[in-house]
Amino acid sequence: MDTSSIVSLSEAPRPVYNISAENISKATEELDHLLGSESIILNLDERRAHSITKWSPAASSQIPALIVLPTSTADVSEIMKICSRRRIPVTAYCGGTSMPGALAATQRGLCIDFHKMDRILAVHQGDFEWCSQLWDGKILMLDSAVWGFSFRQIHRRVQRLAAW
Repeated sequence: MDTSSIVSLSEAPRPVYNISAENISKATEELDHLLGSESIILNLDERRAHSITKWSPAASSQIPALIVLPTSTADVSEIMKICSRRRIPVTAYCGGTSMPGALAATQRGLCIDFHKMDRILAVHQGDFEWCSQLWDGKILMLDSAVWGFSFRQIHRRVQRLAAW
């Protein structure tokens, strides 16, 4: 097996981020232009709520500088382009349980909250599958009602889709 493209974590270059107030402010202006001010959250309590749960308490240094609320894959793509160009780390927020500690914004940066991406894009009754932007409670309840699946069955499907 060719391992020439494999590098151990200890040998990998450490990412360099720019979370300076000036850079975050300029990124916020770009994101405001892209999404509108109603899709940007700067409130400290909301930012805390997006990074701390009873399963994974985060230090005050692990709270994102801002939260954005995209409504489409195109929005997410543009958000990621801005963050990449500006070297701003990103934390994803979907369900909010963070049992494994995934919500902690260990490098601060930006949090993308996907709760507005709740549209069902297609339903395939023949094979009991649906395609959605991302799941949330509404889709979960719809799927349960339409197909008669249990929460556990749906959660497994969502995990498989997320891994894909």
